[in-house]
Amino acid sequence: PTAVGGGGRWYGLTQILPSTARVLDPNVEISDLHDPEVNLHLGLRLLAGLLDHYGGDRWRALLAYNLGARRVPATGPVPDSDYPRLVLEAAGLTAAPATSPSPRETP
Repeated sequence: PTAVGGGGRWYGLTQILPSTARVLDPNVEISDLHDPEVNLHLGLRLLAGLLDHYGGDRWRALLAYNLGARRVPATGPVPDSDYPRLVLEAAGLTAAPATSPSPRETP
């Protein structure tokens, strides 16, 4: 729960940025991000919002969770990353992009 990554920029189990956490909950403090319940709640709220934003497209939502929503378009080609595939496979879900496969994806 006290994990810090990205040179001290990401916090807790979900590796959430404090700025993102404050958008989701303006009252959150950085120290709160080490509380597993708070951290998971914020991470799940973020992922749910991304799933909604991308129309349920798990690949794009996970990519945006990892890279930031500004880097993942709602339509068209997506940035190349193994992150969505690894997360989906770990969850036992299909690892194929829902739409617009990344350049490295092959049938």
